[in-house]
Amino acid sequence: MDGWTNCRNHPLINIIVSSMSGPFLLRGIDYSSQEKNTMFLKDQLCDSIAEVGQSNVVQVITDVASVCKTAGAIVQKEYK
Repeated sequence: MDGWTNCRNHPLINIIVSSMSGPFLLRGIDYSSQEKNTMFLKDQLCDSIAEVGQSNVVQVITDVASVCKTAGAIVQKEYK
């Protein structure tokens, strides 16, 4: 998960998955109308884990923003 801003100044989050076939973009999220908070990011991570299957997830990596790190820690506790 990586957050950035596009050329129109819209905040975006990319969720990238790596598999045996290589990395691919699972989802790009424009969160202009959302507050980037811990629970929003946690929900995005949990939705992504559900989409690829919990048994297929080995590691979750977020960017270094404090809300991303906190969301990642919550997900880690939920999924062990």
